Amino acid sequence: MAERKFTGLKSIFLALLIGAFVCFTMGGNKLKLTITRLAHRAAAVEKRIARRPSPFREPSPEERARAAQEAAFRSVAYLAGVWEGSGASSREQGMCSEKLEIRARPENQFSGYVTLTCIPLAPWRMGNAVSVLLQRSPHSSILTGVPAANHGIAFSVDKNIGAGECPVTNLNAQAFGAAQLAVEWKSSKCSGGQMVLNRIGQ
Repeated sequence: MAERKFTGLKSIFLALLIGAFVCFTMGGNKLKLTITRLAHRAAAVEKRIARRPSPFREPSPEERARAAQEAAFRSVAYLAGVWEGSGASSREQGMCSEKLEIRARPENQFSGYVTLTCIPLAPWRMGNAVSVLLQRSPHSSILTGVPAANHGIAFSVDKNIGAGECPVTNLNAQAFGAAQLAVEWKSSKCSGGQMVLNRIGQ
């Protein structure tokens, strides 16, 4: 009887030993898999860190120029939106109304869309009916802008639409106080003009 009991205990002990070995083996495989995954993740993170510019390395002239351009772009990005105004712009162009839309775009640039309508007041221009009609027609332009040295945006003209007698060649915009925009435009054939616009939309 005692021998059978001893044999039963041996069987139980052997089964426990085998079970423990199997669990250890399976756990070891899972542990190896976990360690392998962590090693791959660490290697990927190390590669990403290696690609970053070192804070102890002197930036190249190109990197400094790019950083300065990005900083200048961010400093005037708040000017994006829709602006509108009217008033006397110049003796030659007379009373004008202007609508300007500014949109940020990639590579630290801006798109601009301006529509300008003027009524000439100078008597010598009022004598020509055709000139008056052309001046009263809206002049629209598609623009490309970059940050300017005056903390504004300098626009060049990509395309004039219905430019009439005074096509816009370039336009500069900069903040005027807390909520307005001062714009100045030039024309290759006329004197250009200046105006203060109010924001009417984002």
